[in-house]
Amino acid sequence: MLMSQTWSYSHTYISF
Repeated sequence: MLMSQTWSYSHTYISF
C-alpha cells in the first residue's frame, strides 16, 4: 500500500 502511494506521488511530481 505504502509503496503504491509513494510511486503515485513520484509519478505526479515527474509529470509536472
